[in-house]
Amino acid sequence: GQGLIARLHTFAMPTPTVTLAAPGRTIKAAFLCDARERDLEPLELRKGLVQVPMPGAIATVRLLF
Repeated sequence: GQGLIARLHTFAMPTPTVTLAAPGRTIKAAFLCDARERDLEPLELRKGLVQVPMPGAIATVRLLF
């Protein structure tokens, strides 16, 4: 599909919120995905940054530029 997939992993518990950026690129949209890379819900963009609330130890995010 379109975009770039980012897989995030954390050892921290409780799971933190992660901020994603793409220096040199403009993120137009971002989606939290399931393990099969299907969109689950859109993520909020703020000033070119995406805040990802980690649903557990692993998260998959699709970024559109």
